This record gives sequence, structure tokens and C-alpha cells, in this order.
Amino acid sequence: MPEIILSIISFQMSSPFVNVTVPVFNEEGRLRTSIVKLEHFLTNQSDIRFEIVIANNGSTDRTQAIAEELGQLYPTVRHISLVEKGRGRAIKTSWNGTEADVLSYMDVDLSTDLSSFVPMIQAVASGNYQLAIGSRLHPKSAVKRSWRREVISRCYILMLRFVFSIRFLDAQCGFKAVSSPWPTRPRP
Repeated sequence: MPEIILSIISFQMSSPFVNVTVPVFNEEGRLRTSIVKLEHFLTNQSDIRFEIVIANNGSTDRTQAIAEELGQLYPTVRHISLVEKGRGRAIKTSWNGTEADVLSYMDVDLSTDLSSFVPMIQAVASGNYQLAIGSRLHPKSAVKRSWRREVISRCYILMLRFVFSIRFLDAQCGFKAVSSPWPTRPRP
């Protein structure tokens, strides 16, 4: 699992309120297990107040029904449902509907070790960083992938770096956090 490589910074805010958006599309097979695991992990973090938002974007299976059940079982879980597909649309809708101090998202497969989540949130909540991105390509990340997947991933990031002049190493890692307010929100 990828590790988040960040400096741990002490909190400037006493207990940040964190929005954790989990965009889903036809994920009935893993949604319940992943959300229960995530909710239990976050509940055991005493210095983080949180909400988990299941952002269903156009699922045609039982994903919506499972999201509704989880919302009834856990007061920290809510769900939104969008008719149109799109991870970005789901994240933007979720982030526009919260008053959280830190906005984050992760993939429903929880492919990144959850122990990396707290340092990422701390870095953003400290005020020293506006954006934190998990990376499978950082030299200290411990990831095992097939050579084919590794080549495809490296070529993709090289293309992004060349075309868009980005400086980060991994655009595809589904583990990101930003400070709030973020540009998707109206500002006073």
C-alpha cells in the first residue's frame, strides 16, 4: 500500500472538521466493508472530527441502497446521489455541501494504507500546506505492482508533466486533501 510522505506538523486548529468524500460508481461489492473500516478507523482518531460522504455518481446497481443503509447506521456517514457519472462532479458536489475545515477524498477500494491519512490531514490542517497528495511513485513508497501497470503509470505521469508542467509525482493516487475554502466553493 502506498505511504504518504509528509512532514508531521502540529495542529494550529484544535480539532479540524474533515470531509472525507468517497466517490462511488457501481461499488455494491466493496462499499459496505470499506466504509465500515474507514468509519471505525476515523472514530479512533481523537484529534479529528469527520464526516464521510458517499458520493454516488450514477450507479445502476445496489450502491445507493447500501449507502442509505450506512447513513442510517452511522451518524458520521451521509450520502449524496448524482444522476450523471463523473468522479470530479461527485467530489465537487460533496465539497460544496460541507462546512469542513479540510476537504479530502479517497477511493472506495482503500488502496492506500489508512495510517497515512492522519499525517496528510495534519499537514493541511496546520495551515502550512493547502494541498496534500498521496503518491505511489515517491521513492519511499512501498508499493508492489506488475511491471505493466508500473510502465503505464510512469508513462502517464511523464505525459502529464510534459504537457501540463506539473511537479508532483502521482496524479492518479486516490488519496488527496485540500484546505477549505477551496476554489470550488463560493467565497464571501
